Amino acid sequence: MESAELATAASVLITEGHKVLAAHVETVLIVAGATSWEMAVEANVVGTVIAGIQSPAEWVSQVTKAPHRELEVLVRRDRKSNVVLALGATETDSEVFDQAKALAAHLLRIGAASVKFIKLDFFTLDAMLASRPESEQGPYLEALIADAADKLGARPKATVAEKVAPASIAPTVDTEMGRTYIPRGDAPPLVIMEAAARRLRTHSVIDDLRDPRGINAEFTHDLEISVMTASGLGVYEVPGVRDADLVLPRKWLNRIPQGTSIVVATDAWIGKAIDASIRAHRADEVIESPVLKRTGWKQVDGTWGFLTTSGFMTSQGLTNRAHSQLATAYNMIALNDLSGLTIDDERAAAANTQAIAAELTDTNFWAGVWGPTIWSAAGMGVGAVPFVAGHHGCGKTTMVQGLTAHISAAFAPSGKPMGIIDGSVPNVGRMGAGLDGLIVAIDDSRKRTSTHGNEDQEKALERLVRAGYGGGSARHSVSMKNTQTGEWELGVPDLSSPTVVMVGEQIPDAEELDSSRERLYPIVIEPGFNIFRSGNSEVYESLANSGLPAIALAAFIRWVAARIEEEGMDAWRARWAKSRVAAIALLEDLPVSRRVREVAALVTAGNLIWFEYLRHLAVITVEEQKVLVLAVHHAVRKTALFHGTTNVTRGEKPSWESLLDALRAAVAGSQAYVQIDKAAPIKDTEGLVIAFDERKKLLGVRRAGRGDNVEFLAFQARDAAAILRMEPRYRTITDQAIITAFAPVAIVDSGHKQKVVRINSLNVKCIAVPWSTFAPTETEGE
Repeated sequence: MESAELATAASVLITEGHKVLAAHVETVLIVAGATSWEMAVEANVVGTVIAGIQSPAEWVSQVTKAPHRELEVLVRRDRKSNVVLALGATETDSEVFDQAKALAAHLLRIGAASVKFIKLDFFTLDAMLASRPESEQGPYLEALIADAADKLGARPKATVAEKVAPASIAPTVDTEMGRTYIPRGDAPPLVIMEAAARRLRTHSVIDDLRDPRGINAEFTHDLEISVMTASGLGVYEVPGVRDADLVLPRKWLNRIPQGTSIVVATDAWIGKAIDASIRAHRADEVIESPVLKRTGWKQVDGTWGFLTTSGFMTSQGLTNRAHSQLATAYNMIALNDLSGLTIDDERAAAANTQAIAAELTDTNFWAGVWGPTIWSAAGMGVGAVPFVAGHHGCGKTTMVQGLTAHISAAFAPSGKPMGIIDGSVPNVGRMGAGLDGLIVAIDDSRKRTSTHGNEDQEKALERLVRAGYGGGSARHSVSMKNTQTGEWELGVPDLSSPTVVMVGEQIPDAEELDSSRERLYPIVIEPGFNIFRSGNSEVYESLANSGLPAIALAAFIRWVAARIEEEGMDAWRARWAKSRVAAIALLEDLPVSRRVREVAALVTAGNLIWFEYLRHLAVITVEEQKVLVLAVHHAVRKTALFHGTTNVTRGEKPSWESLLDALRAAVAGSQAYVQIDKAAPIKDTEGLVIAFDERKKLLGVRRAGRGDNVEFLAFQARDAAAILRMEPRYRTITDQAIITAFAPVAIVDSGHKQKVVRINSLNVKCIAVPWSTFAPTETEGE
């Protein structure tokens, strides 16, 4: 029978020839199962229309929930059609019995003269026909039709079906013929599924950070399904089948081509039998691998590697030893398979990342985001939250997409931002869930116009910053059910630790984030500043969209895995932790808090790891490495000083006397100086590179009074603040606090809080204090 002859409705099977014959003959046979129908047609019973339904229940449409209209073709309008049903186990399966009874009633309603039943115990019609030689199948089927019973008899009890297949039955999985059957000695085998399924891989899905022993592991299987079709054996892979669904073959059969047409026996015990057959068949060949609900570093079978959805990156490359399972929003984040990557290819990818960095006009722009990214990817954890701040349209989002292109091309400039602060506080707090050792970039970290919106943003920012600095354990706690005790308790739902990179129009001030602000590392783009060396973003976007960034990060992680294999994870981490300590020591002289120094030093240390990788590849020379290290060090020092002495949290209100004493002491100790009126400002002869490191700071200008005005010292609040913050007791003092403190003794312009003084050809708002107040001893001596 040629497949082209078939006319298949949704669940009614009939050839075109039999469809025409239905209007002229009186006997109609309806069978259940595509194989049974094909064998019945091949038996060539004269004077009988042969039709089929996919299963006993599928004479009713799953869409309309009404009987298929195609059944009416089988019944003559002159009410002379005698229908015989061969649906299977009507004597042993109550569900099949009910379907046969209901179908018979429907056929009588639409005009059938009679309906009879072929009783096959718990066998299927194809099994019964297959037990005979082909030459005998036609007469045998004719005999079954002739002997069909007028009535179904008593409805079987549901428990009877369970007794038909004892627990000791071990179904056979025949992958060569694409079937699953139960052997029956000399009798033909009982086919229970017209497909063969076996396990290729079994995965234990674990949240290892919260459940390291895998007590609450969930299991999934990757199945290989073999099906015999008209064109030969078809073999398909169905990944991610839940363990509990092995007993429900229809769920995973429907996922393969023409899977809905595969017949599965309907007996109550069939699902359990198929489940058992899959678990038993070639069990020693099944690959078992863990699946973690996160990315990041993990030791599997004694080997350290980095997990993503694509597999387990080791020193030998990407393997399928383990992999990650992430939320849908992040399931495209996967390390590239580096098979076939040459050393020249790897160098080209690394050089492309360096070209991205070089296309930015300020070292801090790239170093500030890349350092924490590399630190985290190298297995060193978190400890800094880069915040890229700049006005609308300055290119900050494009710049950060050059960074996120390294974890997925979906987040390159040609793609989309990873996420924005736009939603409920809990949803924002969950951003980056599972991205351990990787980055999550949050765009649009801006002030809201409404008070409520601002408060929500502050809460969301606070949670992101704390998690990005302190890791998963610093995330917000929620009420969670303990799966072992069944009790509700406070806990953190996600302990993964991504590096959080934030993007916004301005860095939140101290009043918004309080102490959390020190956890940020600022990358500030000043108004009117062009961040792209080429004048626009075209070159930068071309480099970021090239696909090379993802190769560069994957190759870097493979290199890290090789170093860990050589040194051991503990030694590797200790070596770079020591580098960070050394970087902190180089910042000890800055008048900033310990936390600001630690955050800045992490940026330096992360870049040092990357430079060592470039040196290993011979992408840079030793001398070039030194230049890059020095440039990053200078950029980090400048940023740390700016961040640590600008807009810090208010402390108690100081008195002007104590502040003036501290400023006098700074001048006396040569930490600061006062410029004499009309004298040229002192310049740093070595250029701007180390200007921020100048220990001797300008306090202000000594200005002679005009007319009746007294001589005074004029200084800006920010200059005074930079000097005062060198003392621990004034580390948190603000510009406004200084202006307020000096109000009782300050000389001011009428109607203003400060005095405008011309200094170095510029009119500047200053705090003006009588010189006699600042230097009373000197005045008395004169």
